[in-house]
Amino acid sequence: MLNRDAAPDKYSIPLLPDDILLQIFGYFLPDSHEKDVPASEHFSKTLKEDRQVLINVRLACRTFNEVATPLLFRKLSVSLSENSVHRFQSLLAGNALIRDSLRGVEFNLRFHSRLLAADIRSFHRGQAGPLLSSASRLEAQKRAQSLASKEAHILSGDAESTHVEPDNNAADNVDEDNEMKYWPDSDGDDDYNQHTSILIEGYQSYVAKHVEELRIIQNQSFARTVATALSGCTTPISFWFNDGKALWNRREMGALKLAHDMDLIRSCISAPKGWGKIESLQGSDAEEDLLMPARLLADIPIACHEAGVRIKTLHVCCFPLVYGFQSLVPSHARGKENKEQANPWTRLATACRELIDFDFNASNCMPVRHQRLPEKDYTIMIGYISAACSSAQLQFCKLSFRVYGINDGKSTWWSGDRTQAPRTETYYLGAPILNSLVSKDLRSLTIMYVEVDGATLLNALAGLHASQLQFLYLCSIVLTQGRWLDITNQLHDLLCSRPDNGKKPRISMSSLRGMEFGAAVAFEERDPWFSGDAEEWDRFFEKLETHQHPALQKDVEEWITKDRGQEPNPLALMWETQVERGG
Repeated sequence: MLNRDAAPDKYSIPLLPDDILLQIFGYFLPDSHEKDVPASEHFSKTLKEDRQVLINVRLACRTFNEVATPLLFRKLSVSLSENSVHRFQSLLAGNALIRDSLRGVEFNLRFHSRLLAADIRSFHRGQAGPLLSSASRLEAQKRAQSLASKEAHILSGDAESTHVEPDNNAADNVDEDNEMKYWPDSDGDDDYNQHTSILIEGYQSYVAKHVEELRIIQNQSFARTVATALSGCTTPISFWFNDGKALWNRREMGALKLAHDMDLIRSCISAPKGWGKIESLQGSDAEEDLLMPARLLADIPIACHEAGVRIKTLHVCCFPLVYGFQSLVPSHARGKENKEQANPWTRLATACRELIDFDFNASNCMPVRHQRLPEKDYTIMIGYISAACSSAQLQFCKLSFRVYGINDGKSTWWSGDRTQAPRTETYYLGAPILNSLVSKDLRSLTIMYVEVDGATLLNALAGLHASQLQFLYLCSIVLTQGRWLDITNQLHDLLCSRPDNGKKPRISMSSLRGMEFGAAVAFEERDPWFSGDAEEWDRFFEKLETHQHPALQKDVEEWITKDRGQEPNPLALMWETQVERGG
């Protein structure tokens, strides 16, 4: 018997009366599970009883639907296409339960680049060539192995032939420097006509999708349709922006699958690409609107705000890395005569005024960068992020700028010359963004991979309150001016000021550099990935831990986070020692 006294969970299915449950599940039992009953009793059910059972089943299904919908439709995904955004709108317009249950939308902004749609040769070189070449080579390899296996079987006379393992890495060995090598070879290639047909069909499909994406972005119909669909939501909405995942991954699916599955080739050949790949194909002579979906990072929040949608969360996981920053400018601020060009981010700041959670982590791919961002690109990037995180209600903020530091693609262990001086890390200049943090309600703050002066960092940490702070993480921060002594003293005072019954916030520090903590020297120990045993891995991780958490930094972190009574700051002792030695 069911326990009626037990308190149901928040999302548990409501308990129904036992007789109703028996009727519902008894109704669905197949005939083989029914008890043997006289025929007269079996057929004596009245139409009224059957209808009552159906009513009970409908009520139960409705209850299950009301319980499951808030769990299944808390977040919906939308890709950059007319069909996807219209399905999204129809789903919310046609089902009030889904609309009331929705808490967030994930936008996949992979797109079809103008660079590859320009002509079929560019398309073949950047999109179709590697796929068709891989398929042709792997298919030819398979035929050669099959022939070799038959010859070995005939010569040996054995019942079992020698099996030759296929080279699953053959697709990695394509010479991308020779453009004409991508075209299928008609000599001896039975798949030439099929691959040519796939190439032409793929190019036509790619161009059509590019034209569609360009139209719905430029006329703002994509952003407006999203805003219209969300205008009926009564709760704040979260947004996640990313550039998705490739349709075909050689490591996950295996290269041979591409050689035998022509439908997969057709799908992959016209598939969109991520932002980083488009930037790498374009190179330094990038066009002004290289990453055309980038403006949606601002257009969608602005359109939703104007439609009455409250925005709660903004997670930005796709962002220009090297060339496409001009594409970020919102649609309303484009044009030579536009008065809003002077400050194109005012509307975005207004749209994000109720933002509670902002997460900026552009990419995990570290591009080669020999110098800092140009001033024009740097200004655009600062404008967008500062507007997004300027909410006075912000409670959770994560800022990671790892991919925007200088990276020449070289290291001392790679060249083998360990006599060179250690390479110095150069990070993103983060002072303008930290100055935009005005919220006094921050509960979680993460700052990673920036160069900043002491006054700016002190000002950013001054908005933290011990009664609200739960988590603070400072990672890979280079102090260009000031003293870490003042900053760590402020953090110590922050913890000491918390209420007696308040929960102690977690403060963590890693790879702090500059001033008292010394120069920002890069960690260049080569990991023993190919040849290392367990002991070598232990030594590697020990060196990494020492690099990220030097002894002095550990002492300071413990002094901040642990109750040490009236013990002085270890950095203060270091300063006193230096003064004495100087005297």
